[in-house]
Amino acid sequence: MKIAEVKHKSFGEGPRSNTTIWASGCSIRCPFCFNPDLWAANGSETSTQELMEIVAEGVRQGDTGLALVGGEPLDQMESVLELLTQVKARFPGHVTTLYSGMTWDQLAIRPNFWRITTHLNYLVDGPFVAELKDDMLGYRGSSNQRVINVQYTLQYQRIMLENWDNLIVVAKDTIVFPPYLSIFDQETHETISEICGKSKSR
Repeated sequence: MKIAEVKHKSFGEGPRSNTTIWASGCSIRCPFCFNPDLWAANGSETSTQELMEIVAEGVRQGDTGLALVGGEPLDQMESVLELLTQVKARFPGHVTTLYSGMTWDQLAIRPNFWRITTHLNYLVDGPFVAELKDDMLGYRGSSNQRVINVQYTLQYQRIMLENWDNLIVVAKDTIVFPPYLSIFDQETHETISEICGKSKSR
């Protein structure tokens, strides 16, 4: 897999401590992209074994998730599939998150995507749209992008969304909900109290 950067203990790609891997190369190239320097696929060629060593080091540092961002990770679908398969086999409790500039419907026509979903917890889908940028979104760049709970989507056969907006991570996997945060929508499987309970139990 061609990668540009790796960061441990990253809280920018979801409400948890992630090992974040930036994929190199992007075929979508959204106008006003955050990372245009990653459009060219000129990153370091990294084997799955080497990537697993990176993930294992993140676990040793306390990371509880893996986030794949870019660039466009799913331009390297086979490599992503191999990595996620091994991560879930070795670290079954690890939370896996993938950011893609393609929508769920666009990805659904790609056969290998369905193999990836077996090992993926969250997909943040859709291109960055500058006109829909909102600094209050937190983990999304623009409001058209969705945080999809992949396993619940597969189970219920309809898109199941998570609401990560306005979440504040103040310590390792400790999530604080500001009092003005609205309750999750009907397609979200967890309430605020349930997630707060999980945070306290860790």
